[in-house]
Amino acid sequence: MKKPILCTLLCLSATFFLLSCTKEVAQSEVIKEIILDTTIRQGTAFHLDLSTVWNATKKVTIIEQATHFTISEIEPQEGNTSPSYLYTSSLQSGGTDRVTIAISDLDDGKRTVSKDSTIIYVNFTVR
Repeated sequence: MKKPILCTLLCLSATFFLLSCTKEVAQSEVIKEIILDTTIRQGTAFHLDLSTVWNATKKVTIIEQATHFTISEIEPQEGNTSPSYLYTSSLQSGGTDRVTIAISDLDDGKRTVSKDSTIIYVNFTVR
């Protein structure tokens, strides 16, 4: 009779001990998403100024490249260190395209998107 009670007490004690050792991890990653739908004329360039969501502690990365482009790149602005995105379509008869840009805190290089990130989805309609 004493063995089942002792075993039960040991199991409860072990469970309490293991539960008290766990550490609560707070969700500290904040990802803001911006979706831009834009229509451009065939042969014209699209320019997106990123200075409103970028600062010197952030990096800008294209995480999903457009598929129908002549130019699709991040470039510094003239006379300013804040980057911008430039796109020119290679579509001849119209259509759609999409690019995904991440603006995130500088990190150790292990992750593309880190704490306090902004993801910008640009959906193009070319006419």
